[in-house]
Amino acid sequence: MSSFDHSSLQDEYDNEEGSISEDFIVPCLRECKRYRRATYSFTSGALDRWAGSLTEIIQKKVVVEILCDMSVAYSQDQQLHIALNKSFSEEEKKNVLNDYNNALLSAELFDVKETNSRNIKAKEKIIDYLLASEQLKLKFAYPKEKPPPQVSIKYHKKMGYFEMEDNEFVSFKGSWNETYLGGGVNGEECDVYSSEKPDDKARCKKTISKVDNDWNNENKKFFNFKPSKKIMKLIRERAPKSAKEIFEEYPDLYELLNKVNSDEEISFPINRPWIPKYYKGKPFRINDHQEKALEKWVKQDYKGILEHATGSGKTITAIYGLCKLSENAKTIAIIGVPFQSLADQWVDELKAFNINAIKCYQSKNNWNLKAQQAIASHQIRDPDEGHVLAMVVVNDTLRSELFQNIISEIPSHELIFIGDECHRYCRENGTKSLPDADYRLGLSATPFNDEEYGALENAELRDYFGEVCDTFTIKNALDLDILCQYKYLPQIVHLKDHEYDEYKEQQRKVHPRKDENNNQEWNMAAVSGMARIIGSAENKFVSFDQHLEKEAIRGRTIVFCGDGSTELDNKTSDLNQNEVKDKERAYSILKKHNIRSNFFTYNEKSPKKRKEILSDFSQGHIQCLVSIRVLDEGIDVPEVENAFLLASSRNRRQFVQRRGRILRKSSNKEFARLFDFICLPPPGEKGSKLVDKELERVIEMTEDCSNKDDNIKIINKLIDKYEVDENIINMASMLAKNVK
Repeated sequence: MSSFDHSSLQDEYDNEEGSISEDFIVPCLRECKRYRRATYSFTSGALDRWAGSLTEIIQKKVVVEILCDMSVAYSQDQQLHIALNKSFSEEEKKNVLNDYNNALLSAELFDVKETNSRNIKAKEKIIDYLLASEQLKLKFAYPKEKPPPQVSIKYHKKMGYFEMEDNEFVSFKGSWNETYLGGGVNGEECDVYSSEKPDDKARCKKTISKVDNDWNNENKKFFNFKPSKKIMKLIRERAPKSAKEIFEEYPDLYELLNKVNSDEEISFPINRPWIPKYYKGKPFRINDHQEKALEKWVKQDYKGILEHATGSGKTITAIYGLCKLSENAKTIAIIGVPFQSLADQWVDELKAFNINAIKCYQSKNNWNLKAQQAIASHQIRDPDEGHVLAMVVVNDTLRSELFQNIISEIPSHELIFIGDECHRYCRENGTKSLPDADYRLGLSATPFNDEEYGALENAELRDYFGEVCDTFTIKNALDLDILCQYKYLPQIVHLKDHEYDEYKEQQRKVHPRKDENNNQEWNMAAVSGMARIIGSAENKFVSFDQHLEKEAIRGRTIVFCGDGSTELDNKTSDLNQNEVKDKERAYSILKKHNIRSNFFTYNEKSPKKRKEILSDFSQGHIQCLVSIRVLDEGIDVPEVENAFLLASSRNRRQFVQRRGRILRKSSNKEFARLFDFICLPPPGEKGSKLVDKELERVIEMTEDCSNKDDNIKIINKLIDKYEVDENIINMASMLAKNVK
């Protein structure tokens, strides 16, 4: 039996007490395999009514079949009218109609009364995509006999049915057309029949038979015809290649469709923030953990850091908080991010909340004057007007003299600064260029440096943003089913003798000294040197090659490599020689095994090219990305199923961020797999801090994985083999105890 609840169906629906579309059509579209409909009129406005089910229609490949009258095109095109009236045979009429296919589709689908051009363009893309993928099939009805003079004969039937799983059906007859007004505004009604209700079976079957009869061209008075091969070829050429392309261009798609022709469109001018009814195809609701986090932020006088796991919705939490903050007050929001790819995501997400942000990155000619004019306009607004001026800025631009001058006159009581991946400011003088804002919100899964090396920088970050106001861990997210489960798969490798000798040499140089203020100062160059040796260990690549020899990669994959000094001190995006060498080597191994791969690094590809690469990756045209740092933070690629950590860093932030890349949920993704290359001393060496550091990471990564028992055995073997610090032994013991 199908999952559809036939008992929830009413016998009839109307637009007086509710909405035929919202109460009946959308719930059925979410569950059906096929929707076949006979109607007088079908326009793209129907998509506005279907907005709440578009995700299911696209993802589940629901087939929508519409047979409608062609009189809209007929009445709007006088030449078509004359040509058809001069055609006597059915074949002649079909030839004329084929010649007018393009005009027919345009006139029939896109209602000229709609004035929201962005809405129309979005719907054109959806219609094209559904037609090209054969999820939407259109037929047009026209009378077989020539009508008398001054008489317009219409195909005026209004009935249809939904085919559910397991040969179950829901049919209907009513007065409404498949249009925006018909689905919820006009005075309309419909009767509903279920194949699973004994009293409805006969009428349900009869309605289905009538609709199928017309669809199969067996109506005695009307013939129907499809769009020509010529126009379908044109549509396939111009159509988006995937639904993701549409969502990337219109991240606010569902809200955009909902707003058309509604009163809310008038009452919510652009940049007056609102909370969307739908977000990414589903009814929007802020989660409890997000709401509680914002409550704590307010209690801390609108200052604080959300230490929330990657994938738990930090961006949406911050935007929701911004909307609430500016409901009855004009507000300027400066949102600082490390990379342009992340900036683009913020701009897209803000649109869903009716906020069009100024992109303060790339060429200053694109944003300099625009930002100055927007700030000037903001200053003369009513203080109590709910309005947001948002500027998304990459950190390099944020620190520039030009940007600092532009924002220097903004009153602090009207300004909120949101620092995404705020750990980027956790360095000496890292907060120096951040604005003097009364409202401050930092976002990061790992906001602070290791206290061992970065106590002063941690204190500086707290001085600016305030204390952590809420923590939401990977475990919290997994328990609430916000993230997908993962398997943690440690791969044991050993340093070669010469690598270990070099590692120990760098280790001897690490010990702290006192600076001029008597503060403890570490030799970070030596720390970075140790990281480079581990990241570029020869046997990691040998093991990676051997793994691919034994087991083919299943699903989309990221290979992380190159954890040199730049990932520890955050001062540059430039790749060092080791990192360049490592990414080339990883790519060569993938190529050897015929795995479609591409690089995804910060400074070797243009932002546009990186966006194209991500799109190809998401659609499956590229199976594997070789990444250095860009995918460590913020970039949303939920389709990733596997990650190989060739660059297994001693930096906790890095491995936590990289784990987060693969835990976002995606359709058809049951769980994620994380292959972590554990780098140990050469065989025969017994005691080393390297073992302690690597084991510390293995234990933390094992805490929340779904294959704990297997990894506890590995941990215990390593503890038995090496002289391990007592704290590590205690951590392992606690892990084993919690599993039991």
